[in-house]
This record gives sequence, C-alpha cells and structure tokens, in this order.
Amino acid sequence: MNYKRFYFFSDSSFNYNKSVVFWFISSNTKNKFTAVFLYFLFLYVLVNMEIAREALAVSVFLVSVKFLQNKKYVAYYLLAIIAFLFHYGAAISFVFPLIYGIRITLRRIFWLFVVVAGIIINIDFIIAAAFSLGVPPIIFIKLVNYTEVSENLNFMGILIAFLGYILFPCVLMQIENRILRMRSRFYDFYPIFLLLGILVICFPFISRFFNYLCLIGIIS
Repeated sequence: MNYKRFYFFSDSSFNYNKSVVFWFISSNTKNKFTAVFLYFLFLYVLVNMEIAREALAVSVFLVSVKFLQNKKYVAYYLLAIIAFLFHYGAAISFVFPLIYGIRITLRRIFWLFVVVAGIIINIDFIIAAAFSLGVPPIIFIKLVNYTEVSENLNFMGILIAFLGYILFPCVLMQIENRILRMRSRFYDFYPIFLLLGILVICFPFISRFFNYLCLIGIIS
C-alpha cells in the first residue's frame, strides 16, 4: 500500500471538507463565528475523524443545497450522484426534493406511517425489484447491517428522539411563523427534519442520515 498516496488523499479530502463547511457557513449566516464554534463543538470530530469518507459526500451535498433551493433539480441530482459515489448514505439526498418545502399535516404524517408499513411488509419484493433495476446489492447489505446493530429505542430514547428531532423543529417553525413572522433561509428543510425524526423513532439507524442536515440545523 502506498501510504504517501493515502495520507495525501486523506489530507486533501480533509481540507476540501473544511473549505466547503466554512464556505457554506459564510454564505448562509451573518453569525459566522457562532456557527463555526457550534460546528467544532458538535460536528468536527464526528465528520472529520470518524466518517471521513462520508464527510466528502456531506460536503458535496452542501454544495448542492443551493440548487435544491432554486429548484434546479438536474444540477442537484448530478451532485447527489457524485455524493453517492463517495458514500452510499448519500442515497437519502435523492429523497429530499420530494419532501423539501411540503406542508406538514396530520394526514400526511398518517400516510407516512402507512408508506413505511407498506415498505416493511413488501420489503422482499422491493429488494428484488431494486436488484432488477441494477441497484448495487451492497446498499441493502449495509442497510441490513445498520438495522441489526440498531437497537429499538427504550422510553428515554423515544423521549429524547421526540424532543430533539420532532418537538424542537416544530418550536422553531412556530417561532418563525408567529413571533418573528418571517421565514429563515432553511425554513423549507423543516419538513425533512420532522419526517426523518418520525422515522428515527421507528428505525433508530435513520439518525445517521442527519449527518447531511446537521450543519443546516446549526445555522438555523
């Protein structure tokens, strides 16, 4: 193994990730130092030391955010494919345009649970259909592995997930709507946070996908 090449790649990817993160913060908030402080406090070790390969996928996703906001879906999905090539977890970004900006209602939450139940019941058929369409088997292998190592949440786990992933975004939405009477730059990402938060209660391994949204949450 060429260790010099390995360290060069690692150092280059590390610098690329930092550059994108600082660019994203600088472009989206006036409170740059506060956002950088929170980034180093909560995300720096996780993103840059534990999931270095996924960090590249997250960086590419951050570049694609402006295309999602401007509804330039061709450019967005091209970048999503690039992110996916770095890490299979970026597959979640293919779903974001379907959820971005939708209005959250009890009826839609109910249908979300219906869809999730339908996926669970028909999982064998879905996997077979995905294989026939050429989806790499490794995606499902990793999904099964995440499911097996992800224990069901106990009461405290459900409470913490509810407070952090569901109640907190709802409170922020109400503050923006009723008190500030304005919408922040990332307001339309709230439905994604909420729907993923609901899924986390049923499938704790879904929390891994919040790696792609954490910096947006910090800036919000």
